[in-house]
Amino acid sequence: MADVDRAEVAFNELVDELASLEESNPTWLDIATRLLTFCHKFPPPSTAWDGLDSDEVWDAILDLELSAAADLRAVDAAFFAPAPLSSASREHVRALLATAKSALVPKPFGDTRLSLAVVARALAGAIDNLAGSTYLTFFKSLGEMTIKEGEPYPVCSHDPCPWLPDRKANTNPKNRPKRDLSFTPSLRIATGPFGFTYVLDFNFWDRLSPLGTSSKGLVMAAAQTNFKLGDFDTKYAPSQPGKLSKWYANRGPRNDTQQVDRITRLIGAAMAEGAELVLMPEYAASESAYKTLDGLPGSDFPRVFCIGISRPDTNDYVKNQAWLRVSTPGISPSYSTHFHAKTSGAKLLGAITERIRLASEIRVFVSQNWSLCVLICVEVLADGILEQLAKMGTNLLLVPAMSEKTNSMVADVSTLCQDSQAFVVMANGPAEWWTEDGQDPPCEAFFAGPYGNAPSSWETRFRDAGRQPDQIAAWVLPVLQKTVSLHQLPR
Repeated sequence: MADVDRAEVAFNELVDELASLEESNPTWLDIATRLLTFCHKFPPPSTAWDGLDSDEVWDAILDLELSAAADLRAVDAAFFAPAPLSSASREHVRALLATAKSALVPKPFGDTRLSLAVVARALAGAIDNLAGSTYLTFFKSLGEMTIKEGEPYPVCSHDPCPWLPDRKANTNPKNRPKRDLSFTPSLRIATGPFGFTYVLDFNFWDRLSPLGTSSKGLVMAAAQTNFKLGDFDTKYAPSQPGKLSKWYANRGPRNDTQQVDRITRLIGAAMAEGAELVLMPEYAASESAYKTLDGLPGSDFPRVFCIGISRPDTNDYVKNQAWLRVSTPGISPSYSTHFHAKTSGAKLLGAITERIRLASEIRVFVSQNWSLCVLICVEVLADGILEQLAKMGTNLLLVPAMSEKTNSMVADVSTLCQDSQAFVVMANGPAEWWTEDGQDPPCEAFFAGPYGNAPSSWETRFRDAGRQPDQIAAWVLPVLQKTVSLHQLPR
């Protein structure tokens, strides 16, 4: 059977399936999933787009979306206001099917598969416009969900304008023409294969939602706890004369008491400047330091705190993890935690392998205003991760890092500011690195956001004016003010 015939048979079967749902009060999510799944399984060939203007297909989809939405409203104008119900009536299903049949006589495009996909996508878009808000209610009730190829997941769409000066954001990525028709602004069919396991986690919903809602808006901070590599207890594999060791295991800062003191003082300095989010570098705490910090009350922490931790493992391995602590007044218990283990190892001096146990999970914490993800250092360079985070709608990325080469990392994470209008913070330690002649020193802190006007990012380097070698430091960015301030404390 030819591909065109298969697509037509599948579309007719889809119509029959939807018709059979009339009596069962199907959810809008179920109907939209079936429509987008058709687009996923029977995408139009690349040749179908030949000779078409880049916007021509999407203009046709928009026109049909509006027509289908009008037909759905005509069934019952009050059904979708003030808030839509999660299920469709028999009359709604019939209206959708009538719209589909009329849209295909004649077919809108010469290629049958493109015509069928356009109709399916437009009907899903009409549902999205009227009842897309009901999808998240269902997914949120799951607590968390693993994204699997061919299955639906919610797109977490967040408007960045409330946190930006003059409410001016960069170009909304949803407005960019694409040839993938298996998604709407609120729902996407997962396309793989995936190199990692991606999880949407809704358990921090009430804790994360208030971030940035104060009169100061969103205030972010990145802090530097250490000056040199010698501050860290690092073990190297035995090496032969004249050759580098094969691996290194960073067991965290040598002086736990001193490190906890530095961390708490930097947190206090950042919070005094209004920071609700504080990020510290990779390996900035040992297991012992973490346990001390974990015993402190939530009032000693900002709403969101993230720091890199080295935790002991067997056979000279360490667990390189990021500790995310979310403290929300009025919610019991007063704080909650989560660990993210690194999925990609780094090399020291370009040759010495990081001796860590690699993980495979990338987790995004979703709330009303934020979809937050933590990536450790070179994870941001791994194939596909940032692209998938953008598809999920991640709009807050924290990157604890320890690298002498930050230029490529900065370039890659900045793409998320465009692709999902995200805010990005990176804290990189230690302060001083050796650099080759002509090589830019690595940055200690990096901020970026979906600003409509320049500047949209800031890099701070150890040799920048005002940075003192005998000081620990915190950089604070009030997103509304677009000005990064440096606050230094004695080491």
